Order: sequence, then C-alpha cells, then structure tokens
Amino acid sequence: MNDIKIIYEDEDFLIVDKPSGIIVNKADTTEGEFTVQDFLEQKYFLEGKTADESDFYKRGGIVHRIDKETSGILVVAKNKESFENLQLQFKERKVNKTYIALVH
Repeated sequence: MNDIKIIYEDEDFLIVDKPSGIIVNKADTTEGEFTVQDFLEQKYFLEGKTADESDFYKRGGIVHRIDKETSGILVVAKNKESFENLQLQFKERKVNKTYIALVH
C-alpha cells in the first residue's frame, strides 16, 4: 500500500507514518484487510522467518500500536535485539509521546 511512508530508517529500526484507516497488526478479526504488518513483512521479512515464534516475528517488528482510525508515527524494529530494547523503553515510559487532535 503506497499510503504507508517510511520517514526514517537505519540498520536497527525504522519510523513509519501510518495514515488513518489502516490496521497496525494482523489478527483473526482483520483477515482480508491490509495491515501495516503486511506492508512490513512484504518489504523486509523473508518467507520462513515468520515461522519463528518470537514476538519480534509475530508482530512483524512493530514495537507499539495506534488505533485504526488514528494517523501517526510507529516505531518498527528490524532485529530482535532492537525490538526488545525499544519495547522496554515504551514499557518503562522512557518514550515521550505527543498527541494532537484536530476537531471540526
């Protein structure tokens, strides 16, 4: 899907600009809908790696989520070490988040 833009990337992680209307992670309830995870798996992960049962592969490297109808920035790890490190930073509230609401 061309609406998903990568705004930063290095060897360990990438930053994705997710538009509203797109689901972040695959689930039984999202079957048939294109997700950010589908985009990432098509672009970065080779077939067979998704058979790995670690959270890193189950989540396609996605460190955190935002709602389907919310647009915003997602942090995505490109390896298990980065995934675990970034998740810990979110869990320990070391990541500062800013929310902006546009109301009409």
